[in-house]
Amino acid sequence: MDKQKEVKKSFFQKLKLAIFNLERYSEFALEKTSDSLRYLICLVLFFSLIASAALTIAGSQFLQESKQILENDLPEFSIKDNQLSTTVDEPKTIQNTKDPDYGMLIDASDSVTEETLDTYQKKVGLHTVGMIFLKDRILVKSPMNQNQNDFASYSYQDFLNALQLNELDTQSLHEKIQQIQPISLYSALFLTFLLYMFSTYFIATLFETLLLWVMGYLTCKMANLPLKGKQIYNLTIYALTLPILLNAIYIPVRVLASFNMEYFQMMYTAVSAIYLVTAMLLMRTEMLKQQTEIQKIQEVQKQVHEELKQEKQEENTETPDEKKKTKEEKKDENLGKTGETPEPTE
Repeated sequence: MDKQKEVKKSFFQKLKLAIFNLERYSEFALEKTSDSLRYLICLVLFFSLIASAALTIAGSQFLQESKQILENDLPEFSIKDNQLSTTVDEPKTIQNTKDPDYGMLIDASDSVTEETLDTYQKKVGLHTVGMIFLKDRILVKSPMNQNQNDFASYSYQDFLNALQLNELDTQSLHEKIQQIQPISLYSALFLTFLLYMFSTYFIATLFETLLLWVMGYLTCKMANLPLKGKQIYNLTIYALTLPILLNAIYIPVRVLASFNMEYFQMMYTAVSAIYLVTAMLLMRTEMLKQQTEIQKIQEVQKQVHEELKQEKQEENTETPDEKKKTKEEKKDENLGKTGETPEPTE
């Protein structure tokens, strides 16, 4: 009956229990692992939807800013044979005065040294989103990068392949921009982010559950808690509920408000570990309480058994006259209660 009730719990009911009811984690331990994995998939999908929506909004803002820059400030250029050429001889910095979070630098010369490139990265790196166009590649800094302060490198061939072009110049770029349909573009952007976030985050979360399983296994050994391996794994999945929800809040704030919490990953791991260990200790406490109650019941049963045994021994040690006398005394006592006069014995 309990298992049937557990199966009937919805995703949001389980989510609420996993956050606010640590004392009920024993119910999760009794679940089928397939049910726990199904819950994890729903949880990661829930996170991915929120994160993808935030990234799509950030991406649309970036594309709008880029469109304005391309139409107003971009110099004449041409991309051919994976090489960039411009009509500008000196490095050109482009920045939207309305939004200082975006910055761009163009230098298509052959004289860019490592020292010069380092200077460019420091300059453009002051922006939340920055792009450096060199002769043979594009360097991009974005909150979507694994490390926000690093620049990701892309070849012009990758850029042209994404546009399904062999070459590109200023005129053809303007034509491409005019042909873009915002709804289809943002829908494709959202689906791309959703697929990417779900696949990468689900794999990362599975790896996290394995690390937590090791911690849970050691906790069970030290606390002398008799849980099976799959039961420990179920607990690790539900222990990640709150950290994943916190991450679903943090990602939009990080992307849209440019807020970076340095020790968020450490807090993420610590919260899940605290939930797992606390749930196990509560289960241990409940188990000890049940054992104490069982011991009390056994002691009472033992005491009753001893009393019955003692009475039986006393009956066996009585002589026939004592038994007859005891029987007559009991009979007289019963007659006295009913008010009858006992018959005289001969």
